[in-house]
Amino acid sequence: MEASAKDHRTFWVNIGKAILAGGLLFWLVRSGRLDLALLVRVPISLWYVLGIGFLLGSMLLQATRWWRILYSQGIYIRWQQAVQLSWMGQFFSVLLPGASGGELVRAYYISQESSATVTSGISTVLMDRVMGLYVLIWLGTPSVWILSRTETPFAEQVREVGTLMWLLVGGMTAGFIWLLWPPTLHWLLRWVPSRFRQRLLEVIEAFKAQPRRLLEAVIFSALGSLFYLTSFYMATRTMGARVSWQVVFLIAPLITIANSLPLAPGGVGVAEATSSLLFAQFGVSQGAAIMLLLRLWIILLRLPGALVYVLYRRHETSASRLPVDSREGTSL
Repeated sequence: MEASAKDHRTFWVNIGKAILAGGLLFWLVRSGRLDLALLVRVPISLWYVLGIGFLLGSMLLQATRWWRILYSQGIYIRWQQAVQLSWMGQFFSVLLPGASGGELVRAYYISQESSATVTSGISTVLMDRVMGLYVLIWLGTPSVWILSRTETPFAEQVREVGTLMWLLVGGMTAGFIWLLWPPTLHWLLRWVPSRFRQRLLEVIEAFKAQPRRLLEAVIFSALGSLFYLTSFYMATRTMGARVSWQVVFLIAPLITIANSLPLAPGGVGVAEATSSLLFAQFGVSQGAAIMLLLRLWIILLRLPGALVYVLYRRHETSASRLPVDSREGTSL
């Protein structure tokens, strides 16, 4: 009975999210903020090809970031396998457009394909997601400094968006400090159910014991974020928008955060509305179309994950479980 009630609530929550996504898209089209004809007429230009290319590079670098995070938890797999699992997760994030569909797929398969616990697998996926957003926001902060020192008619908008950017950076930094400082860590663990407390502490201590691996993950995260932001800029040029790369680097992280909020399936509608409002602050009317074009590129690159999944499952039936070797550098 309890499970049935939970399923019933989940069903109506998903219906509500779908209505919100559809309502936002309808509002964007009806208000003239989103012209779907622009996407139909968009030319396959050099900007278009470069945008997809940089986005593909970003996906590979993000998979490499997760690979290094896995190492910090003593989960040693080949880079190619990390790419395969990441691509599969990316595909399922399209097939199951929820807040964590693709992440759960990655966590499940890394626990199945190694002797790692489910807790360790989930922790690496969460760390990967949080690190990606954190580094992406940091990369947007230099734009505040650059734009505030140049002659621009959008000085007030830069200050407002920049303040929000710094608040996000400060809040996330404070959260990391709380987890690293033993007194606050143990206080937070008191709120965790006792059956999970010890395992969660072991996971956190494992991360703290591998600063080199986490630093490597941060470096790959920065490179992946730069590729992603560049792809965002290519989308603006593809749509014919005249906007500087500093503005794109400033507002793209905020649009990405909006896309990650569990308000609509896959962030559809929410990210487009946020993109429209933010780009409009800098005199660009095609903000919603720019985000929608980037979303189409993302889907285009994620769909081959279905083939990766089929090949992976086929290989899975003929391969034995992969052990996790405690010796660093062991390839599986």
